[in-house]
Amino acid sequence: MIHKFTKLKFPETGKKALTCLKGVFLFLLAVCFHSGSSAQCVDTYDTLVVESCDTFTLNDSSYSESGTYMQVLQNTGGCDSFLTLELTILNSTDTVMIMTACDSFVLNDSVYLESGLYLQTLENNAGCDSFIFLALTVLMSSDTTMTVTACDSFELNDSVYMSSGTYTQVLTNAEGCDSVVTLMLTITNSSDSTMNITACDTFTLNGISYTGSGTYTQTLTNAQGCDSMLTLNLTIRNSSAGVLTTTACDTFLLNGQTYTQSGIYVQNLMNVSGCDSTLIVNLTILEMSDSSISITACDSLMLNGQTYDSSGVYVQTLTNASGCDSLLTINLTIVMPSDTLMTIEACDSFVLNGQTYDSSGTYTQSLTSSSGCDSTITLVLILRQPSFMFDTVRVCGSYTLNQVTYRSSGTFIQTLVNANGCDSIITLDLTIDTVDVRVVQSGATLTASAMG
Repeated sequence: MIHKFTKLKFPETGKKALTCLKGVFLFLLAVCFHSGSSAQCVDTYDTLVVESCDTFTLNDSSYSESGTYMQVLQNTGGCDSFLTLELTILNSTDTVMIMTACDSFVLNDSVYLESGLYLQTLENNAGCDSFIFLALTVLMSSDTTMTVTACDSFELNDSVYMSSGTYTQVLTNAEGCDSVVTLMLTITNSSDSTMNITACDTFTLNGISYTGSGTYTQTLTNAQGCDSMLTLNLTIRNSSAGVLTTTACDTFLLNGQTYTQSGIYVQNLMNVSGCDSTLIVNLTILEMSDSSISITACDSLMLNGQTYDSSGVYVQTLTNASGCDSLLTINLTIVMPSDTLMTIEACDSFVLNGQTYDSSGTYTQSLTSSSGCDSTITLVLILRQPSFMFDTVRVCGSYTLNQVTYRSSGTFIQTLVNANGCDSIITLDLTIDTVDVRVVQSGATLTASAMG
């Protein structure tokens, strides 16, 4: 049998359709050559099995659905050619992706860093085109650095930090992306202190006044700007007041203060609790009296029952008619009886207080001093005798004795001191002879007027 084929056109609508058509041509060629060269017109019956993507066009006929189709054609021998098409339509896919990503987005190994509309053409499981339409919004993650100084602890996003340091938190920002927070944290400490205070009536601390004893707490701010918890243990003690009515003489000394006039005075003191004690003093001052006497006494003086035995200024405190002190100032001179020992060396005799002593010995005199007191003098007397010497001298011209020069005759007395310290009386009987010193010259001879 001779098969004549009319040339068929197979549009390339897909890879699988092309593959199948190539198989059909080979089959038909084989049938044609196998039939020989007979010129008899023979109808041909053929089946074409095709898989195509979306549509398939065969001999100007387009198919978009799977199914079995029949085409009656004319083969090369001019006879009918019945072609059965067993068609399977495979669909390509279109996918629309609306995506929001942080920083970048990876799709089928493609990396996108910016927002935009993108198209990817792939192959689906059926071997057809897979078109992906990507509407991409790229959101940015955020980095934040926080430098914080906090007291005792710091809480950030439910994390609590108790010590200084650098910490990192990875959060989600408002766009849903990573928010990396770097926390540079300095922890400073709060402080606690206790004060034990005792105060009078009230106590004020940091502008707050307390009037009763108790334990109080103040929350302040320390030098680091943190809480400073101050616990005050307070004891309140009370001040006191009193009145003193008194009478005094001349002056009144009270608690170190001196008053000289009557009146009402107020003293601010401290009571046993250490608080103010206000004392009101109703004071009457009475006058005291002063007098002075000067007395000289022998040995001692007794006055108003008091005995004084030495000179000095004494004060006696007596009571006057007002009942106040009467001060008596005594300028006292005590003259003591004197005992005097006199050791005397005298010549010939010695006179003491009108009495003459002419021999050595120990004598006593009892006298009265100018103050009227006894004065006893003990005299130890040593009498030494003067010496007497008589000298007769005859000389010419002049005579010198004990550095005294005499130029005329006569009796002379010299009073000197002998070895005992007494008078040494020298009686000089002096004769001065006059010499004639004239010289007579006779020629070459000189002759004296007097010879001797």
